[in-house]
Amino acid sequence: MATAATPADGAVAVPPQESPAPTPPLETPSDQGDAQTENNSAGSRATMSTLAQPSALMDGLRDMMGHQNVRRGIPILIAVVVLLIMATMYSSITPDSFRAVYPGMEESDRQLALEELDENGFKASIDTKSGNLMVPSDKYHQARIFLSSKGIPQKPVIGGFQSLNEQSSMTTSQFMEQARYVNAVENELARSVGEISTIQSARVHLALPKQSVFVRDRKPAKASVVVTPYPGRGVDSSQVQAIVHLVSMSVPNLLPTDVAVVDHYGNLLTDNALDPAMGLSAKQLAHKQHAEDTYRSRIMQLLSPVVGQGNVRSQVNIDMNFTQVETTLEDFDTRREGPKTRSEVLAEDRTYRPDPQGIPGSYSNTPPPDARLEADGMATAEEPPAMRETISSRTTRNYELDRRVRHVKNPTGIVDRVSVAVVINERDGSDIPEDEGSGGYTKAELESLTSLIQGVIGFNENRGDVVTLIPAKFEVPVDPSVVPWHENDSIMDAIKLAVMALLFLMILLTVIRPIVKSFVGPSTLDDQLEDESEEEHPEEVNDGEEGEGEESEDEGEESEDEGEEDEDEDEDDDDEEEDDTVEFEEGESLEDIKAKLKPKKSSISLDMLDTANSYDDKVAIIRLLVSEDSGRVATVLKKMIDE
Repeated sequence: MATAATPADGAVAVPPQESPAPTPPLETPSDQGDAQTENNSAGSRATMSTLAQPSALMDGLRDMMGHQNVRRGIPILIAVVVLLIMATMYSSITPDSFRAVYPGMEESDRQLALEELDENGFKASIDTKSGNLMVPSDKYHQARIFLSSKGIPQKPVIGGFQSLNEQSSMTTSQFMEQARYVNAVENELARSVGEISTIQSARVHLALPKQSVFVRDRKPAKASVVVTPYPGRGVDSSQVQAIVHLVSMSVPNLLPTDVAVVDHYGNLLTDNALDPAMGLSAKQLAHKQHAEDTYRSRIMQLLSPVVGQGNVRSQVNIDMNFTQVETTLEDFDTRREGPKTRSEVLAEDRTYRPDPQGIPGSYSNTPPPDARLEADGMATAEEPPAMRETISSRTTRNYELDRRVRHVKNPTGIVDRVSVAVVINERDGSDIPEDEGSGGYTKAELESLTSLIQGVIGFNENRGDVVTLIPAKFEVPVDPSVVPWHENDSIMDAIKLAVMALLFLMILLTVIRPIVKSFVGPSTLDDQLEDESEEEHPEEVNDGEEGEGEESEDEGEESEDEGEEDEDEDEDDDDEEEDDTVEFEEGESLEDIKAKLKPKKSSISLDMLDTANSYDDKVAIIRLLVSEDSGRVATVLKKMIDE
């Protein structure tokens, strides 16, 4: 293997001087590498200047970009710009929250309010579903105050007793005054009904007939109410009853039965009369459903801990008798002493008929009549009736007795029959024979569960109650409220955020990182290499400084000896090629190889490979070594491969 003698102190031989010209400065290997680098950079700049001549502005920009502070600040500026771009993109894809301003505003006021808000930068819009005027939530209160300052909405609330304060002319008829009064009452009632939390708006119509001075000719008043609940809400029966009583108590001669409440769909909410087809009123039907729900909840509470939550379903049907019977009993024998006479009636009927007497055709042998006792004590003979006569007499005798009167009224809603059907979920019962049970339950378990149900409902066999319990397999219910993933707003927002994060990461790795590395990485690496070189070889650095001083003094002489220096450089290149080959012995480790390479290239510390902070710094050091000492690196790699 060819070897080249290298001075121990790392000095480089100076070519012989042929003339007494000033001695050129000594060149260390690091100076030669720097000179070569400077020559390469100068050549590249010359080539680029030949291809494209930059303008003065580009030269100034290049000089500014070459400044160290500017190079360090550019990555921060780029990062800020990228963050602003990402924030702008995120805000553009994220919908803003809006809130309705004055819901139920009239069309004319809505148009005027929209124009005023748009002119003042409130970004108002019209909701396509509800038609309300929408503004961003963060500007809701400012928009209301602004519209109030502009006098919007301009249309005031109509009616009320305040309208009666208006001055009427002398020609106003009594009919118009009565109509204004009725309208004021209607508007006041509509306001009162609208105060209910679930009602958005209401209208009230009153039919008040003219009353007569005669009571029999008076007619009752009538009223109807139209209510519009808020979207997604309804009016329950208790609120309907409250509206009915509110209106009926506010108008004279108006009964609750004469008030009709209708919703905005045209459904009659006060239809509580008996249904001839069903035979049940709304209250009776509600009572029946309440009783069934009570039994059902009891069954669920009892069986859920036994078979598991969600593994039991039950339905209850109750036959109720709403017939009402009233009985009145009157008892006169409170002491139970036997029958007593309470009243008796004496009746007497007598018929008088005269008998034939005397000689036919003669009155000589006629006997005298019966004597009658007169008031003065003188008896006189009673004269028989001359004709046939019937006498009747009747006498009624009432006796006052103790009595007890009892009035019995049977309650309604009597349970005539109860039917219960219960289904429980099957369980694993492979070890139970089919003749001993079904659905994973034994017959004894099913009978015990049936007994529990019978005890809950108050089972009465004489009444005809029926309880049915069967095990069956439950299917997993499909939740209809589950929205597909592509229609779920939260999932789509998460996907948008993920896409934005991925895009930001790609920009960070493909754009920002190379730019930051180009501005920060090389300058940091050059400074570190320069510091390491100064610490390890201060003598060579001093020699280089002396050489630079001599060069500044002898610039004219160097220009005369350019030809000689070119020849010397060729000879130095040949010497460097000979010096690139280093003799290695067998058994040498990588540390020994590093020790031999170290004096050959004192400007670069090989320990920087071990102390480098990042992988990129190590790669940069190796690339610099390869560019400056390619032969030595090739020899090291060859030696490592052989080992």
